Amino acid sequence: MGSLPVSLLLLAGLLWLSDIAETGCSESHKCCNGRDHRCSSIGWSMNRVYGTCYCDQACRSTGDCCYDYIEACPASPCVVSEWSQWSGCAEQCQPTVRIRRRHVEQQPLNHGDPCPALEERAGCLEYMTYQGVHCGQSYGPAFISTAEYNKERRKLALFEDKEIPG
Repeated sequence: MGSLPVSLLLLAGLLWLSDIAETGCSESHKCCNGRDHRCSSIGWSMNRVYGTCYCDQACRSTGDCCYDYIEACPASPCVVSEWSQWSGCAEQCQPTVRIRRRHVEQQPLNHGDPCPALEERAGCLEYMTYQGVHCGQSYGPAFISTAEYNKERRKLALFEDKEIPG
Protein backbone atom coordinates (compact mmCIF):
# COMPACT_ATOMS: atom_id res chain seq x y z
CA MET A 1 0.00 0.00 0.00
CA GLY A 2 3.05 2.27 -0.13
CA SER A 3 2.45 2.97 -3.80
CA LEU A 4 -0.92 4.66 -3.18
CA PRO A 5 0.54 7.77 -1.49
CA VAL A 6 3.18 8.01 -4.23
CA SER A 7 0.48 7.73 -6.91
CA LEU A 8 -1.61 10.39 -5.19
CA LEU A 9 1.44 12.61 -4.91
CA LEU A 10 2.20 12.15 -8.62
CA LEU A 11 -1.43 12.82 -9.51
CA ALA A 12 -1.45 16.01 -7.41
CA GLY A 13 1.81 17.10 -9.02
CA LEU A 14 0.43 16.52 -12.53
CA LEU A 15 -2.74 18.46 -11.71
CA TRP A 16 -0.62 21.31 -10.35
CA LEU A 17 1.56 21.29 -13.48
CA SER A 18 -1.48 21.24 -15.75
CA ASP A 19 -2.79 24.37 -14.00
CA ILE A 20 0.53 26.14 -14.48
CA ALA A 21 0.95 24.94 -18.06
CA GLU A 22 -2.27 26.61 -19.12
CA THR A 23 -1.49 30.09 -17.73
CA GLY A 24 -1.10 32.79 -20.29
CA CYS A 25 -2.40 36.24 -21.07
CA SER A 26 -6.08 35.40 -20.72
CA GLU A 27 -5.72 33.46 -17.48
CA SER A 28 -3.53 36.16 -15.92
CA HIS A 29 -5.81 38.92 -17.32
CA LYS A 30 -2.87 40.82 -18.77
CA CYS A 31 -2.45 42.80 -21.99
CA CYS A 32 -0.01 45.68 -21.63
CA ASN A 33 1.10 48.56 -23.84
CA GLY A 34 4.72 49.02 -24.84
CA ARG A 35 7.39 46.96 -23.13
CA ASP A 36 6.58 46.01 -19.55
CA HIS A 37 8.56 43.31 -17.70
CA ARG A 38 5.76 43.11 -15.09
CA CYS A 39 3.33 41.98 -17.80
CA SER A 40 4.45 38.38 -17.71
CA SER A 41 3.15 34.96 -16.88
CA ILE A 42 4.55 31.49 -16.39
CA GLY A 43 3.49 29.11 -19.11
CA TRP A 44 4.05 28.11 -22.71
CA SER A 45 5.32 30.71 -25.10
CA MET A 46 4.57 30.86 -28.83
CA ASN A 47 7.99 29.37 -29.57
CA ARG A 48 7.04 26.26 -27.52
CA VAL A 49 9.27 26.98 -24.54
CA TYR A 50 7.88 26.62 -21.03
CA GLY A 51 8.77 29.38 -18.59
CA THR A 52 8.31 33.12 -18.38
CA CYS A 53 6.29 34.51 -21.27
CA TYR A 54 4.98 38.04 -21.86
CA CYS A 55 1.70 39.74 -22.70
CA ASP A 56 3.03 43.18 -23.68
CA GLN A 57 3.22 44.74 -27.13
CA ALA A 58 6.98 44.21 -27.31
CA CYS A 59 6.67 40.42 -27.08
CA ARG A 60 5.87 40.25 -30.81
CA SER A 61 9.25 41.71 -31.71
CA THR A 62 11.18 39.84 -28.98
CA GLY A 63 9.46 36.52 -29.71
CA ASP A 64 8.54 35.70 -26.11
CA CYS A 65 4.74 36.07 -26.15
CA CYS A 66 2.56 33.67 -24.19
CA TYR A 67 0.87 31.07 -26.37
CA ASP A 68 -2.51 32.86 -26.24
CA TYR A 69 -1.28 36.43 -26.78
CA ILE A 70 -2.88 36.86 -30.23
CA GLU A 71 -6.31 35.72 -29.02
CA ALA A 72 -6.17 37.37 -25.59
CA CYS A 73 -4.67 40.68 -26.80
CA PRO A 74 -6.09 41.26 -30.30
CA ALA A 75 -4.62 44.00 -32.48
CA SER A 76 -6.64 47.21 -32.68
CA PRO A 77 -5.94 49.64 -35.50
CA CYS A 78 -5.51 53.37 -35.10
CA VAL A 79 -8.83 55.22 -35.27
CA VAL A 80 -8.89 58.80 -36.54
CA SER A 81 -11.63 61.41 -36.77
CA GLU A 82 -13.17 62.71 -39.98
CA TRP A 83 -11.29 65.44 -41.84
CA SER A 84 -11.92 69.01 -40.74
CA GLN A 85 -13.11 71.56 -43.29
CA TRP A 86 -10.39 73.02 -45.51
CA SER A 87 -8.82 76.15 -44.08
CA GLY A 88 -8.71 79.32 -46.12
CA CYS A 89 -5.59 80.07 -48.11
CA ALA A 90 -2.59 80.79 -45.91
CA GLU A 91 -1.96 84.15 -47.62
CA GLN A 92 -4.14 86.46 -49.65
CA CYS A 93 -3.66 87.23 -53.34
CA GLN A 94 -0.85 84.78 -54.04
CA PRO A 95 -0.48 81.06 -54.66
CA THR A 96 -0.22 79.32 -51.29
CA VAL A 97 -1.69 76.36 -49.39
CA ARG A 98 -4.82 75.40 -47.55
CA ILE A 99 -4.87 72.74 -44.83
CA ARG A 100 -7.27 70.25 -43.30
CA ARG A 101 -6.63 68.09 -40.24
CA ARG A 102 -7.96 65.15 -38.29
CA HIS A 103 -6.99 63.79 -34.88
CA VAL A 104 -6.32 60.40 -33.31
CA GLU A 105 -9.31 59.00 -31.44
CA GLN A 106 -7.64 55.70 -30.50
CA GLN A 107 -3.97 54.80 -30.68
CA PRO A 108 -3.19 51.41 -32.23
CA LEU A 109 -2.81 48.53 -29.78
CA ASN A 110 -0.90 45.27 -29.98
CA HIS A 111 0.69 45.96 -33.37
CA GLY A 112 -2.54 47.24 -34.92
CA ASP A 113 -2.40 49.34 -38.10
CA PRO A 114 -0.53 52.62 -37.53
CA CYS A 115 -2.18 56.01 -37.78
CA PRO A 116 -2.48 57.58 -41.25
CA ALA A 117 -1.45 61.16 -42.01
CA LEU A 118 -3.23 63.67 -39.78
CA GLU A 119 -2.75 66.70 -42.02
CA GLU A 120 -3.36 67.28 -45.71
CA ARG A 121 -2.27 70.28 -47.76
CA ALA A 122 -3.44 71.49 -51.15
CA GLY A 123 -2.53 74.48 -53.27
CA CYS A 124 -4.93 77.41 -53.43
CA LEU A 125 -5.30 81.01 -54.53
CA GLU A 126 -7.85 83.54 -53.36
CA TYR A 127 -8.81 86.26 -55.81
CA MET A 128 -10.24 88.66 -53.24
CA THR A 129 -8.86 90.02 -49.98
CA TYR A 130 -10.78 89.46 -46.76
CA GLN A 131 -12.06 93.03 -47.19
CA GLY A 132 -13.61 92.09 -50.55
CA VAL A 133 -11.09 93.93 -52.75
CA HIS A 134 -10.04 92.15 -55.97
CA CYS A 135 -6.38 91.12 -55.87
CA GLY A 136 -5.72 92.10 -59.50
CA GLN A 137 -3.76 88.95 -60.21
CA SER A 138 -3.46 87.45 -63.65
CA TYR A 139 -3.60 83.83 -62.52
CA GLY A 140 -6.00 81.42 -64.22
CA PRO A 141 -9.27 80.55 -62.51
CA ALA A 142 -8.46 76.93 -61.61
CA PHE A 143 -5.39 76.90 -59.39
CA ILE A 144 -6.79 74.58 -56.71
CA SER A 145 -4.86 71.32 -56.58
CA THR A 146 -5.54 68.04 -54.80
CA ALA A 147 -1.92 66.89 -55.00
CA GLU A 148 0.28 67.54 -52.01
CA TYR A 149 1.37 71.14 -52.49
CA ASN A 150 4.65 71.49 -54.37
CA LYS A 151 5.33 67.74 -54.26
CA GLU A 152 3.21 66.57 -57.18
CA ARG A 153 4.69 64.48 -59.99
CA ARG A 154 6.17 66.60 -62.70
CA LYS A 155 5.57 65.79 -66.37
CA LEU A 156 8.83 65.42 -68.24
CA ALA A 157 9.15 66.55 -71.83
CA LEU A 158 11.03 63.71 -73.52
CA PHE A 159 10.51 64.99 -77.04
CA GLU A 160 10.98 68.69 -77.73
CA ASP A 161 9.11 69.94 -80.79
CA LYS A 162 9.40 66.53 -82.39
CA GLU A 163 6.81 64.02 -83.34
CA ILE A 164 6.08 61.53 -80.62
CA PRO A 165 6.76 58.04 -81.94
CA GLY A 166 3.73 55.91 -81.97
